[in-house]
Amino acid sequence: MRPLKLTLSAFGPYASEQVFDFRVLGDRSFFLIHGPTGSGKSTLLDAVCFALYGETSGGERDVRHLRSDYARASTPTRVTFDFSLGEAVYRITRSPEQERPRARGEGTVVQRPAAVLHDRTGLVDESREGALLAGQWTRVTDRMEQLLGFKSSQFRQVVMLPQGQFRKFLTADSRERQAILEVLFQTEIYRRIEEAVKEAAREIQHALEDLGKRRRLILEQAAVESERQLAEAMEGFAARLEALGGQVEALKKSEALANEAVNKGREIRRILDEAARAQAEFAALEKRKPEIEDRRVKLDRARKAAGLRGVEANLAAREKEFGDASVRVRTAEIEIEKARAARQAAEAALAGEREREGEREAARRDVVQLTAMIDQVRELEAARSDLGGMKARVERVERLRGLRAAALERCRIEMAEAGAALEETEAQAVHAERYRLEVRQAAASYRATIRLKTSEKHLALALAHRKKTEAAAGTALAVLTDARTALDGMEREWLEGQAAILAGRLADGLPCPVCGATDHPSPARHGGELPTEAAHKKARTHARELESRYEKARLESERANLEVAALQSAAANLRAEAGEVPAEGFRDLKTRLRDAWARFRTAVAARAQVTDRAVALKAVEERTAGNEKRLRRLENGLRAAVRRMDGQAAVMAEREGKVPDRLRDLKALERAISTAQKRLRSLLDAQEAARARQEAAAARAAACEETLRNAVEALESAKERAGSCREELRLRLAEEGFSSVEDYRAAKLDRKDVDRMEREIADFHGRHRAARERLDRAVAAAQGLETPVLEELERKAREASEALRSAIARHGALRAQSDQLARWNADLHKLAGEMEAAQNRYGIVGRISEVANGKNAPGLTFQRFVLAALLDDVLDAASRRLRRMSRGRFDLQRSRERGDQRAAAGLDLAVYDTYTGTTRPVNTLSGGESFLSSLAMALGLADVVRAYAGGIRLETIFVDEGFGSLDQESLDLAFQTLVDLQEGNRLVGIISHVPELRERVDARLEVIPGIRGSDARFVL
Repeated sequence: MRPLKLTLSAFGPYASEQVFDFRVLGDRSFFLIHGPTGSGKSTLLDAVCFALYGETSGGERDVRHLRSDYARASTPTRVTFDFSLGEAVYRITRSPEQERPRARGEGTVVQRPAAVLHDRTGLVDESREGALLAGQWTRVTDRMEQLLGFKSSQFRQVVMLPQGQFRKFLTADSRERQAILEVLFQTEIYRRIEEAVKEAAREIQHALEDLGKRRRLILEQAAVESERQLAEAMEGFAARLEALGGQVEALKKSEALANEAVNKGREIRRILDEAARAQAEFAALEKRKPEIEDRRVKLDRARKAAGLRGVEANLAAREKEFGDASVRVRTAEIEIEKARAARQAAEAALAGEREREGEREAARRDVVQLTAMIDQVRELEAARSDLGGMKARVERVERLRGLRAAALERCRIEMAEAGAALEETEAQAVHAERYRLEVRQAAASYRATIRLKTSEKHLALALAHRKKTEAAAGTALAVLTDARTALDGMEREWLEGQAAILAGRLADGLPCPVCGATDHPSPARHGGELPTEAAHKKARTHARELESRYEKARLESERANLEVAALQSAAANLRAEAGEVPAEGFRDLKTRLRDAWARFRTAVAARAQVTDRAVALKAVEERTAGNEKRLRRLENGLRAAVRRMDGQAAVMAEREGKVPDRLRDLKALERAISTAQKRLRSLLDAQEAARARQEAAAARAAACEETLRNAVEALESAKERAGSCREELRLRLAEEGFSSVEDYRAAKLDRKDVDRMEREIADFHGRHRAARERLDRAVAAAQGLETPVLEELERKAREASEALRSAIARHGALRAQSDQLARWNADLHKLAGEMEAAQNRYGIVGRISEVANGKNAPGLTFQRFVLAALLDDVLDAASRRLRRMSRGRFDLQRSRERGDQRAAAGLDLAVYDTYTGTTRPVNTLSGGESFLSSLAMALGLADVVRAYAGGIRLETIFVDEGFGSLDQESLDLAFQTLVDLQEGNRLVGIISHVPELRERVDARLEVIPGIRGSDARFVL
């Protein structure tokens, strides 16, 4: 990660927007952040860490307290950070929770924290944000951890060494150091290999246990103790099967003979029954012969009637024509009467319209007179419009005169108020310096306690978390214990219930597969439902899952204990630094600081406003003079406008005398002309409409007379045709033998009834022939047969079948038991092979799992073994710099000793002192020695990570303080070491008060405090 630009707004001591453009450093890769105490140097690191992770660089300050006390209420607190990762460029923006003024009305609202991350790779325009990657506080933090490869605590140990915390990575234990190195060198694959090998060994072990349980279960089910006893039992069952098979074959022959006798008796009875049924059916058909003859006569009459349907239909059509013609004649007579009446009415209306010729002539004169007045009314409208414009101008000038007079009065009031405000501001500005001293004293007291309060809050949260994790671990252990107890009970119940399963398969007369006896006086029973194999497997899986959950809860509890210990140590250090808390308490202290700031800001603002208010007073005086001058001009213009308006009123009065009152408006005149024209058109249209109606009525009357003549002629013709058809029907009825029309109609049948009767008659004759033939065949077949006794034959057949079924059932039961023994024997052979293969695999995989997971003399896991080799490279690179900075005294080494056999080992650090020739823990180093060692470790890590070309790029290192603990020679050596880093194109930023560093570093970021907040700039 390499910083490009950092923009702060109302953050820490920076009241307004402050931009840190690291690109101005150019090729320089070493710069100093310098400034007085409390000016805001460490705030720069806070801002970077806040932008990336939403936390401060030391992890001690609450982000909600990062808002600048110097900032205006309307200025939002925000940090925007542009940085690069390799070739990619990103921009992240964060805002903490803060109060801001309401957009409408008074008061404030709480603005929730916000964060957004954009990808700006390839963009040149600074105003463009780029592609959105994440848009919520936690999602942005998660994405930054993915991009950088660090959590915030790891970032502060490797990339950013905050003030007072540079020893953390140096003195961390193996477990903490492993977490950081795993991210830096991306060795997670080796941890996954450890877990995979461990899981593989666990699965093989579980498989071996399952195979053993299955073998014992099979032997218990077979009621034997070994595979040899099972083979002997199988041989005994084979001999009994062969003997029982012979009995089954003999019983099959007896059953076949009995069934054959039954079938023969049933066939004789069927023949005799058929002869009786054929005789009965033939007698029934003979009785229906008269009925069928009546139907045949009815059918013949219906066929003759069907031949007369056409003549009858023709007569009906002619009679309908006659009826329709009569209706048309009556309709034509009615229509001609209506037409004659309409013609008379139209002629009367036309005569009335001819009498209204005088009205039409008067309407023509009105239209001509009104049209001639249009020009006069237009002249009057123009005069009225000019007069209205003049009146509006007079009113506008009067209104402007009133507004200008009011403005003049306001200016005089403002002039008096501005003079009084100037006097009051001059009085407030005198106390600015006294209020400045009060602010400094209150701020010093506030900062002395805020860090201690924050640390104690974090410690309380950690204690609560530790209690929660301990409770969770205890609960997980209790649940695991219950699950193991339930699993053991299920397995015992499974084994005890196998005797009941075997007893359920016993049958009277069949030998027991265990003892061979054919009597079973007291078979084993089970009181409840036996667990199934699926339930057994599910319980084992559930127990393994609970073991995993308990292990995770236990590890979480251990991590919580470590976190509490670290926070308790940090709180003790902060308590020693802060000393006694002020007597008035933290809340009153904050209130006193806020009040002091308010008084100071008021005084400073008053001092700045003295000149502004003097200028404002002069401006008000100038506005007053200008308003007086403009008011005089407006009064002169008003008098001239009134004179012009009076002249125009006389002209309009003259023109109004030439036009009637009701027509002086042009629109009224146009409406009057339109009304007169409409009346004229109405009179002309009415005359024309009356003429048209008279002509139409006359034409319709003539047409109706012609229609009536045609209808009468058609009626006479239809009457003649109907009489001819009626005579033809009478002659045909006599020819077919019908006495009357009613006799004919009674003989008629529908076509479907005729078809049905034809089918019934034909069906009867067919059935009669078939019944005769069936009766002849049945009598011939029954000749000489006697009725058999079927009940006796069927009884003997049932007895033979029952004996055969009993023998087959015994044979099947014996066969099932023999097959079950064979399956158990095959399962045992298969299990033996699987157990041998699993034992061979476990001998290899189990040993690999133990070694890979730290069950070895050094106590190293596979991943920690790899990390140990990488750490050796880091320590070698760090020792080269440390030897130089310590004048050849110290070397960093990896400790080979394993103290606590229960704790993780292999990544602990020690320091070799060449002056004494001894190796000792790194926590025995002094403050200055620890700083040099931590600096050497940070630089060594960066070198080795870059050499291995992993996904983590350590292109930037920030160091906050620590140089003040060095003597002059050590300072020179440390500075030269940092200068040498420029060859690796790595950016190094240091914060220090040491004056010598300011003289040696040509690229500096100077932080300058002020009464309205701090300012910063690069000095190159």
